[in-house]
Amino acid sequence: METIRQAFGTAEIRALIARRWWLFLIPFLTIVLGSALVAWSLPDVYRAETVILVDPAKIPERYIAPISNIEIKDRLTTLSQQVMSRTRLEQVIRTLGLWREDWENPAAMERRVNALRRHIDVRVTGSDSFVIGFEGREPRLVQQVTNQLAALFIAENSKIRAQRAEGTAQFIEQQRRLVEEQLAAKEAEIRAYREAHLGELPEQKEANLRALDQLEQRLAANREATLRLTERRSLVQQQMASLRARATEPEAVSPLRAELVRLHAELQALETQFTSRHPDVVMTRRRIKEIEAQMRDGRGQVSLPPAPLAELARDPMYVALQRELDQINVDLASRTAERQELERQIQEVRAVVAAMPRREQEYATLTRDYENLKSTYQSLLAKQIQAGMAEDLERKQAGETFTVLDPADVPKQPVKPNRFKILLVGLVLGFGAGAGGVYLGETLDQSVRTVEELKQAYGLPVLGAIPDLAYEEARAKRRARRARPVRTPQAARL
Repeated sequence: METIRQAFGTAEIRALIARRWWLFLIPFLTIVLGSALVAWSLPDVYRAETVILVDPAKIPERYIAPISNIEIKDRLTTLSQQVMSRTRLEQVIRTLGLWREDWENPAAMERRVNALRRHIDVRVTGSDSFVIGFEGREPRLVQQVTNQLAALFIAENSKIRAQRAEGTAQFIEQQRRLVEEQLAAKEAEIRAYREAHLGELPEQKEANLRALDQLEQRLAANREATLRLTERRSLVQQQMASLRARATEPEAVSPLRAELVRLHAELQALETQFTSRHPDVVMTRRRIKEIEAQMRDGRGQVSLPPAPLAELARDPMYVALQRELDQINVDLASRTAERQELERQIQEVRAVVAAMPRREQEYATLTRDYENLKSTYQSLLAKQIQAGMAEDLERKQAGETFTVLDPADVPKQPVKPNRFKILLVGLVLGFGAGAGGVYLGETLDQSVRTVEELKQAYGLPVLGAIPDLAYEEARAKRRARRARPVRTPQAARL
C-alpha cells in the first residue's frame, strides 16, 4: 500500500530519529571509522624538487648561430622520453644501489622501473627553466633520485646537442661533397661544349658578325679586281691579235702607237698602286681611249708591208703584251681561288651565325645550372663552416647548457596523504550514507502511524483513535525532566 506523507515538523523529525537512529548511525560510523583507518594506515609520501635553468650560449648568436632553436617545452618532451626509458631508469637504480635483490630478476626490475617512472614529474615553469620532481616514502632516497635525475637530464642534453651538432656538420659535409661533384661534372660539360662549338658561343657573336662583314667586303673587292683583270685581258688579247694579224697582212701603222704602248705600261704601273677610281688611273684610261679612237679613224696611219712571224716574237710590244697577259691569267686564277675560299668562309660564318640562337639557348641552360650549383655550393660551404664552429662550441660546453639552479633537499614534511581531507570526506560520505539509509528505510516502511495518514490512505472517516500510552508516558517523563531544573529555583523563592 502506497503511503502519502505530509511535510515533517519537529515532532515528526524526533519520532523519525527515535525510530530510525540505527539506520543512520551504522553507515555513518562505518564510513567514518573506515576513512580514519585508511587515513592513518596510508604511508607518508615525500616529494623533492630541483630547478634547472637553461643557461644561454656564452657566445652571442650573431657570431655563431645555434644548431637548434627548439622551444624548451618541445626539447623536454624528447629529453623526458629518453631519460625515462628503461635503460636510463635502470641505470639510476643501479647507480643509487636501490632494490639490489631485484637486479637479476628482469620481471621484478621492470616493475621497479615502471614504479619509478610513475613517480617522476617534469614540468616547465618559465621560458628558461623547468622543475624535476620525484615522490617516494624515504626522504633521503627521494632527494638522491631527484638529484640523479637532474644530472641525467643535464648529461643527456649535452649529449643530444653534441650529437645533433656533429650530425648536422656531417650531413652538410656530405651535401657539399655531392654538390661539389655535380659542380665539377657541370664544369666539364661546359668545357666540352665550348670546345665542341668553338666560334658559336654567345660571347663570340659580335666577332662573327665583324668577320662576316670583313669577308663580304673582301669578296666585293675580289669581284671588282677580277672584273678589271678580265677587261684588261680582253684589251691585251685584242692588241696581241692585231700584232699577229700584221704578220700575215698589211697593217696601218700610226705614230700614235708608241704613245699608246707607253700609256698602257704606265696604266699597268698605276693599277698596281691605286684603285680604279684614282684620278691618275682615270686620266690615263681616258687618254688611252682617245688615242685608240684616233687610231680607229686612221688618222696618221701608214700602210706597212706584213712583218715576218719570226720578227713578231722579237717585237718588244708583243713580248710586253704576252708577259702582261700571262700575269693577268695568273692574277685571275689567284683571284678565282681567293673568291672561292671567301665564299666558303662566308657560308661557314653564316651557318655559325644562324646556329647561334640555338647555341645561345643551350649554353644559357648549361650556365644557369652551373650558377645554381655554384650558389648552392657556396651556401653549403658557409653552412659547413658555421656548423663546424657550432660543433666546436658544443664540444667545449660553450653553447646552451642546463644548470642546476636549486638542488633537491631532503624533504621534512610528507606531501601525501592529506589525512584531514580524508577524514573530512569520510564525515561527508558517512552523513550522506546515514541520511540515505534513513530515507530508504522510511520509504520502504508501509506502516500507518497517524489519523491523517489513515484518512489519506483509505479515504474513510475515523471515529476514534487509541493513543500509544507507552509513548505518551515516556514523552511526559522527558518533559518533566526538562522542566524540573527550572521549577526548583522558583519553589525555593516562594
